[in-house]
Amino acid sequence: MLVGKWDAEATVPGGGTYTGRVVGRRVGPTVELEWEVTAGHYVGLGLEAAGAWWVACGEDWDGLGLALLYEGGAARWAPAPGRGEAGATTLVSCGTRCWAAGPDTDPGFPFDAVGLNESWYLREAELQGGPAGRGLALPFPGGHAVAWYPLFEQTVILRYGPGREPGTVEAMWGLGGHHRLAAETLRPVG
Repeated sequence: MLVGKWDAEATVPGGGTYTGRVVGRRVGPTVELEWEVTAGHYVGLGLEAAGAWWVACGEDWDGLGLALLYEGGAARWAPAPGRGEAGATTLVSCGTRCWAAGPDTDPGFPFDAVGLNESWYLREAELQGGPAGRGLALPFPGGHAVAWYPLFEQTVILRYGPGREPGTVEAMWGLGGHHRLAAETLRPVG
């Protein structure tokens, strides 16, 4: 769905808009995206679940990651251990919207525990024992997608699905430090 070159139009959670170009390419089980937009240059990596692509976005690849956490404890994450790779493991429930590493958890999973706060659709993730202390989460049927980046206020999580116009892709997305979601529409170039 996201592979190719796209013209982008979007709103921003704190107000404003951006336009520009997004390029998506399939790399193993992941998709990698690069934005050249009026707001700057950004990169993202995504995994597919529940009929959508879930994408973590930041200013560069270092420290950027995404995990899909399922209510039953299954988890997939990327990068694992490198770009274009995804890992899979099992976590142990430690309460409502809380997962922890257990004896059967792959040692490559980047966190010791993940907890989701607040009651909004866009949730803040408390991340323990890994490359970032906080992240963002969006729900999907049966679980949550969690994005992280070293600077929380630059952490972005997106959910991409088919657009309302034929051939388009639409995202709702959140930015660290903001509770309101924004929207992005991608139209094929040419």
